[in-house]
Amino acid sequence: MPALLELACFDPQAAALAESWGVARIEFCAEALEGGTSPSAKDVDRVRGSYSGSLGVMLRPRGGSFIYSDQEWSAMRNEVQRLANQGVDFIVVGALNKTNRLDERLNELSMLAASAGLKRVLHRAFDATADPLEAMEQAVEWGFDRILTGLGATTIETLQALKQAAAGRIEVLAGGGIRAHNAQRYLEAGYDQIHSAALLDYREEPPLPNRAETLAMLDLCRRY
Repeated sequence: MPALLELACFDPQAAALAESWGVARIEFCAEALEGGTSPSAKDVDRVRGSYSGSLGVMLRPRGGSFIYSDQEWSAMRNEVQRLANQGVDFIVVGALNKTNRLDERLNELSMLAASAGLKRVLHRAFDATADPLEAMEQAVEWGFDRILTGLGATTIETLQALKQAAAGRIEVLAGGGIRAHNAQRYLEAGYDQIHSAALLDYREEPPLPNRAETLAMLDLCRRY
């Protein structure tokens, strides 16, 4: 089975492009310059109407710190069932406490999502944790299906240690600046899925994935 490219999309038009290019899975977010935040319900409906593949949606009330207030936690919890009702396949979420460890309220959120039939992905808040291996064990315990991490952009050795420890228990999705010029590095290292926005300029409006970049990465994935 070939490797999979997950495309981060920051506008409904991006999801429509992903559909036309044959991208099998996307993560839909708002605010590319913030690293992704929760999109509007209206935009989620537009994306689900135009995209037939596996659809994940970012659950993040704002950019900046991954430490959230009680009000922000309440907003995230309230979004879960709505996203399930909109036909979303998985949520992408992450949060830290003041000691840079995963916030234990993620466990409650994961259970809430599971009861709504949604898979759970831990996003790159994971990369800011004090101990990635400890955080991975928590993610496994709390029922997360996948971890999106850009640790490989800093050191592939750390990413490899994480992948080895995770084997058979939770998926590791490599991200963090992956483009056509360096995607093969991850595929050759044994990663069967990679994550990229395929953006050449995050400041463009709307921020749309580059066609040549995306098709080149899809072609690389087919070889592995």
